[in-house]
Amino acid sequence: MKRSFVQIGILFAAIFLIMLAGTSVNAVSINLENSDCEITGDDSFHLEPVEVMDIGPPPYWVSLQWNSDTYTFEIIDYGTSDGPETLGDILSGQVQKKYLKMNRIPIEMSDADCEATGSDTLKITGVKASGITYRLDLQWNGDTYQFIVSAYGEESGYNGSGDYVVNDTGQVNCYDSNGVKHKCNGEGQDGDYTTITPLFSTLDGVVTDNNTDLMWDQAYYDNTNYKAAEAACESLSLSGYDDWRMPTIKELISIADFSGYIDEDAVVGERPEKPYIFDEFDIEVPELDSLSGTHFNAMMGQTWSSTFRPDKDNSVYFFNFLDGHLKSQSSTNEDSPLMYRCVRGNEYGINDFIKNGNGTVTDKATGLMWQQANDGNQYTWSKALEYCESLDLAGFGDWRLPDVKQLHSILDYTNKDDTIDTSVFNQTVNDDTGPFFWTGTNDEEVPIYAVYICFGPCWNYTLTEDVHGPGAQRSDPKYDNGNLPESIGDQEDLVQANNYVRCVRVETD
Repeated sequence: MKRSFVQIGILFAAIFLIMLAGTSVNAVSINLENSDCEITGDDSFHLEPVEVMDIGPPPYWVSLQWNSDTYTFEIIDYGTSDGPETLGDILSGQVQKKYLKMNRIPIEMSDADCEATGSDTLKITGVKASGITYRLDLQWNGDTYQFIVSAYGEESGYNGSGDYVVNDTGQVNCYDSNGVKHKCNGEGQDGDYTTITPLFSTLDGVVTDNNTDLMWDQAYYDNTNYKAAEAACESLSLSGYDDWRMPTIKELISIADFSGYIDEDAVVGERPEKPYIFDEFDIEVPELDSLSGTHFNAMMGQTWSSTFRPDKDNSVYFFNFLDGHLKSQSSTNEDSPLMYRCVRGNEYGINDFIKNGNGTVTDKATGLMWQQANDGNQYTWSKALEYCESLDLAGFGDWRLPDVKQLHSILDYTNKDDTIDTSVFNQTVNDDTGPFFWTGTNDEEVPIYAVYICFGPCWNYTLTEDVHGPGAQRSDPKYDNGNLPESIGDQEDLVQANNYVRCVRVETD
């Protein structure tokens, strides 16, 4: 499969790959076991001595320096009369300093702690960038230094155990109820909030999510039935790993970018302008025959998950990385091929709910606090935003309408009736409506619509059939303009401009 170059640098954080150049670059490694690390300024540290293996006697020192819009990493000889003249002399007469931008966000390190924690690992904790606290890790990977910046701790706005990190949706734009784009002004839309910035690093065709600790095959594969896709992942050997598997639906959602839209001009075999997946991952428009109804190639990015529907045998959920919807399809129909992408790592998406006894539920795994019971009312999207922004519950006034990834994090795909853990949450919906709950995320393809999730059946317009499955995700008009369609799409999805609401806040106490 075609593999694209990675675009490095995500707002508020970045992944740094630093290569040492020269004739013996592949033989170079470092030893930090006898090293002391010192914070030397708001944006720099020194580490010395650093033993550089296979090129001559130590010691050297390592410096990372912020220079207006880049970090510079360098290893410099600092010390002995009988050692090599300079490290540069050993490496073909130069020290190469490769630097990558961090979107011009300066780091402040005055309150940080720096420690060499192993022969080739450096950790700096307590670094602040734009008011958020990060952890920095430097790791030697054979011939590459990988310097990782990742959010951590209470000051990042994330106070969970770290087992279930909910990445930001990627959406930064705001739209009014008529789909007109405007400056985000704090009304509570997804674009008003930045949560946990996705942090990816790429090496040898593998994309590592440094928040979730999942490792992904950078490539995608298309036109494959479920059994063949499952077998392909289980037999995959990539970058020295052979424990690949099909991802769950929650794992697929973790790498979705909801700033995407359908690129109707995209060409078969090429990457669309803005797919619903982050730039680090490959995807191309597939070539499919016999498409019917409203379907066309540029929107056919359905990707298998390993999560089965609780209400329908042999039906599996998928996420569409070309149109941003979550639906389901038969796993036994060999004539219904979809894309697939493999993952490895501990299963992601396990909740740890605690009832607080005050009308709220905290998920210790995500660090999110939830309104325990929805109020049973249905709202237009703008009224839903107002409701959560003005909610005063359990002594907290910083509630918000959850973004699509936050709301997705509390889905229980074993519960066909409510698709939520009813041992901790209360859910009130009317039988003559769809159990659809708003998110603060706009549908950027059609911004007069906003994204919702079905907490229960994702009904068609007659309330008689659930084609997509409990816990599916679609979008609805933000309000009734007097001209609502009776249904949407080939499956005749129910349209309702008034949906239910469950508010969330980030637990920082």
